[in-house]
Amino acid sequence: MTAEEFGDLLSVGHETVSLEFKPGAKRENGDLFHRVVRGVLAMANARGGGRIVLGVEEGTNGLLLKGVPVAARASWNYDDVSAAVNAYADPYVHFDREEIKYKNRTFIILRVHEDEVLVDIRKRGYWDLEVRPVTFRDVRIEKRTDLVPLVDKSRITLRGWDFPHVPRDEQPIIDKEWAGHYTDWDHHLEAWRMYRSGQFVMLSGVWYDWRDHSGWWPPDAKWKQGSRLGVYEAVALLTEFTRFGANLAATDAGDESMYLRVKLVNTKDRELYMDLNTRLPLWEGRRAAVDAIEVEREIASENLLAQPDEVARKIAVEFFEYFNWENPATLVAELQGELLRR
Repeated sequence: MTAEEFGDLLSVGHETVSLEFKPGAKRENGDLFHRVVRGVLAMANARGGGRIVLGVEEGTNGLLLKGVPVAARASWNYDDVSAAVNAYADPYVHFDREEIKYKNRTFIILRVHEDEVLVDIRKRGYWDLEVRPVTFRDVRIEKRTDLVPLVDKSRITLRGWDFPHVPRDEQPIIDKEWAGHYTDWDHHLEAWRMYRSGQFVMLSGVWYDWRDHSGWWPPDAKWKQGSRLGVYEAVALLTEFTRFGANLAATDAGDESMYLRVKLVNTKDRELYMDLNTRLPLWEGRRAAVDAIEVEREIASENLLAQPDEVARKIAVEFFEYFNWENPATLVAELQGELLRR
């Protein structure tokens, strides 16, 4: 990074999701180092990663460019910082370290790369799912070790692959405010987190897009990554999601009202097709014209608990409108019925 580029970075004037400023003290300063670790881990799981700049502080009238003294720079050498940060990280976090001279002071920049599993998921079509209480409370689940068992108790199994997937032979990742799992197996790529606040978030690759990685469902002659979305796959996932959300609503993670968000990314020019071989093909031409499709709901927990499948159908109908499908409700109900009878 050049001095000019560093100046452009500072011109933002404040911290953002992908940019944090920290004092230029020694790494042995425990509070400072733990704040750096939290920032690195958060950026590794955010789209695009981010940067942590050491030697800059936020003041009442703007940024204070104090720099990192000579005595402190050696403590932030790459090998020691990487080993210390990755003692808290699973999977491994990758970052670059750079020193930059600017206005007669030296600053250290830690450029954090996005987590490799999340990078892989985002390379192709993926679902971005969230369920949480409408009312925020920072701690609803006291013990971090209760988070994965809560998800395990609430998970849904309708297609042989559980939603969300809870591996039996892997240790979960447990952080300060969340616990979760990553999965990369065959055509299944997903990453999820359960937060102590009751928020659950999940990224899941579109199964169709990963057939070239699958031994169970290898690509056929018509397969092209990113070209199609199975209607049955979508209906099934939405049904699993709302049922899972209903189960969460009935636990300590729930509240009187719940927020549900469904987003599918990398949808432009993607065409719907019938992926259930007991059904006739869909009419061609039902394609999305936008890059992402998002549907949100706020719903009373008692209604979600009573009718999760109806909530899924309504989300599916709105979702399919983006593919220029005027009246999908009847087929959505029929496909959901077939799913639930299996």
